[in-house]
Amino acid sequence: YLNIRFVAEEQRRAIAERMEAGGAQQQEAEYAGYDPAEGGVPAGLQGTSWRESALHCSMQGKPVPLADCLQAVLAEVATHPDAWPFQTAVSTTLAPDYYEVIKDPVDLASVRARLTPRAGAPPHYNSLDQFLADLLRMCENCRVYNGDNNEYYDCAVRLEAFVRKKVGEVSVSRVPADGTRPESGG
Repeated sequence: YLNIRFVAEEQRRAIAERMEAGGAQQQEAEYAGYDPAEGGVPAGLQGTSWRESALHCSMQGKPVPLADCLQAVLAEVATHPDAWPFQTAVSTTLAPDYYEVIKDPVDLASVRARLTPRAGAPPHYNSLDQFLADLLRMCENCRVYNGDNNEYYDCAVRLEAFVRKKVGEVSVSRVPADGTRPESGG
């Protein structure tokens, strides 16, 4: 994941070059009618090695679907002794200016809601990194709002360390959606 920035930049360059060469109309025509639910290969990618893929998690050596993996990590985080300040959204009764100071609030209840499947809607978290980002932002928000040298700050520091440890125990890999082994590139 350390190379994501470089891969994304390479993809942006490739898209920009393609747009300059063929224009947006060509790109729209190449992907018109592609429905990932039906499978297959988008017209613009036929003849390439592209294959639809999915994320697979492994916890303690056992394969687990991504959503189940995130639920398991959240369950452990939510029951941690230092998670008590993060269970629900911050009350404006207790902290009247919280939402003026913190512009992107998150708490364990909102993360849990984002993990709950909604009929017809794609999942909120498409990767372990997105999930981790919310949990880390939750701890950072606490530290920013409360300052240091208090119980809330200390809980945020300890909970963040626990979150990083739990997420570090999860292995994530991308595999072809059809279950076949990826081809080795050359």
